[in-house]
Amino acid sequence: MKPDEDFDVPALMALEADRVAHAYAARATGGLSPIAVALAFSDWALHLAAAPGKQADLARKSMRKWLRYANFLSHAVRGVDCPRCIEPLPLDPPTCCVFRPSGWPPTRRNPWSTGRACMQRPRRPTRR
Repeated sequence: MKPDEDFDVPALMALEADRVAHAYAARATGGLSPIAVALAFSDWALHLAAAPGKQADLARKSMRKWLRYANFLSHAVRGVDCPRCIEPLPLDPPTCCVFRPSGWPPTRRNPWSTGRACMQRPRRPTRR
C-alpha cells in the first residue's frame, strides 16, 4: 500500500483473524484439513451404508471378537489359566505388547493389552 492510501482497518482485522484461526487449526490438526477428514469419513460412511452385506460381516466379526474377549475376561477374573484371546500372526514383531519373548513378564492376563490386540486387527494376516 502507498503511504497516502486509507487503511480499511476492519477488513485488515478480519484478514488477520482468519490467518490466526487457520494457523491454530493447522497446528491442532498437524496440517491436515479438517474438511478433508470429514469428507473422507462421510465417503466411507456412505459406502458402508450402501453395503448391507459388509455391515452384516462387520457385525458378525465384532460379535465373535467380543465373545472371545468375554471368555478371556471370565477366565482371567477367576484366576484360571485361560487360552489366548488372539494368537500372534506371522507378521507380528516379537516385541509386540501382547506377545513378549521369554523372560519378559507375562501379559497374557492383562485385560487392556489383550483387549486391544483382540479388537484392533484382523484374525488372519493380509497378503502383501
